[in-house]
Amino acid sequence: MKTKILFFIIFISIVISCNNKSTSIELSTSTSNLHLNVNSEITDTTNIASEETSKKIELNFFSEQLDNTKGLSNSSVNTIFQDSDNLLWVGTWDGLNRFDGTNFKIFRPELNNEKSLSNQVILKIAEDNSGLIWILTMGGINSYHKKSNTFQRYNFLRKNKFTLSESEFNMASDGSRIIFCAVKYWGIGYFDGKEFLKIGVKNLPASSVKRMSFSSTGELLLLFENNELFSLEVETKESGKKIISKVKLLSEQIREFDTFPSGAICMNTIDGDVFIYTLSDHKKQKLSLTNVQKIVGHTDSGIVLYDKFEYFSIDTEGNISKQSWFEHLKKQELITLIQGSENVIWIGTDGDGLLKIYPHRKSFNLISEKNVSEFDVGIVRAFAEAKGKSFFVGTKGKGLFKFPSNFYLNAKTPLSYEVFNDDNSGIDNSVFSLFNGQDELMFVGTDGEGISVFDLKKSKLINWTEILDSELYDYFKSVYAIYQDANGVIWLGTNGY
Repeated sequence: MKTKILFFIIFISIVISCNNKSTSIELSTSTSNLHLNVNSEITDTTNIASEETSKKIELNFFSEQLDNTKGLSNSSVNTIFQDSDNLLWVGTWDGLNRFDGTNFKIFRPELNNEKSLSNQVILKIAEDNSGLIWILTMGGINSYHKKSNTFQRYNFLRKNKFTLSESEFNMASDGSRIIFCAVKYWGIGYFDGKEFLKIGVKNLPASSVKRMSFSSTGELLLLFENNELFSLEVETKESGKKIISKVKLLSEQIREFDTFPSGAICMNTIDGDVFIYTLSDHKKQKLSLTNVQKIVGHTDSGIVLYDKFEYFSIDTEGNISKQSWFEHLKKQELITLIQGSENVIWIGTDGDGLLKIYPHRKSFNLISEKNVSEFDVGIVRAFAEAKGKSFFVGTKGKGLFKFPSNFYLNAKTPLSYEVFNDDNSGIDNSVFSLFNGQDELMFVGTDGEGISVFDLKKSKLINWTEILDSELYDYFKSVYAIYQDANGVIWLGTNGY
């Protein structure tokens, strides 16, 4: 006899009831009838850990080198940036590189093409609120339009007058991803969507800006060639025009700086000392560090610095630590680093190209009979999550398993679960399908009669014979597929009914 798959409709207006029928089976949820196992552990679940949990787990890191033999335009890297499309942009001493995870696309100036880069030396990269990619070169500021694959040059009335200085131009984006610039002999300005508008500001040095950045609290930070670090408060008028409302000299003799998410600033002096400066109260804390040569960049763990011998990181409280991935930094001279998506550390070196340092995790991890004794011979046929409540697993021969929704997040936490089978709840031991439906109902398809429903509000399993008016429907069993549409209609796929 040919097996047929038939579909029929059950409306959501079916009322689930356990008490209105004399033939109802009383569902017992006592601990004597439900198997509760709190002694089992998941041995390794780091691959699916949440961001918060993953920070607590010590990871093994691997490294990969990408240089000019792998398609990078030049092995001396000045800057790295990852845009909103997760494309990696790498600025070198000879060209701009776009990396899609497999291949590099190289951009360089083109003769007689005004829509190409203004200079091949790439110093900084950013993205604005319209999706334009901004490139700071030794010869000026450029924007890149992804759709048209063209560049626009902004030379600030310095037509064809390029420079061999790295600091005649600089730029930074604020918290709203508006691009600001600092140009020698022109001043400070911002891009209004069409052009750069100059902002009048007094009491600043006449020398070039060698580093420019915004704090997380909105201050524009400028480090000049004379090693003076200034803070500028930017104010937006009702007209939309931006002005500088306050200028403050934060410190002198500063070689480099970087910012913490808290708004504090890490300062490295020309003498090799390190300070943490708090903008809110203008307090300056000196750390017990000496001979610090360089601020390389920052990750979620803190700002990475280098003295004459090793790399280390500091947090906003001044705590000093060494990350496990630092072991990959023994030979290269680092210029810059960022933490990209998926916790990948991208590092630019002087002569060794780009380093990719990434955490190693298994693609899959196993929950087996070591964790759940009933899985010794059970075959998993279906699973579904009621987000924030429970994770259900249907098996062939062992019934329905109910785990906490976050059971896979903590490897060291004992795994608890409940088992529903024909011994303790009347559900058939062969579960074929699961669907998380509306009204906090989990629909369960089995090899038994009808369908079962788990009421998440009451934490109670309800079988077909306990559902009001279920006898009005034709006999069916072996539900292999369940779906509930937007109108609340439940569609079932059965084997031969």
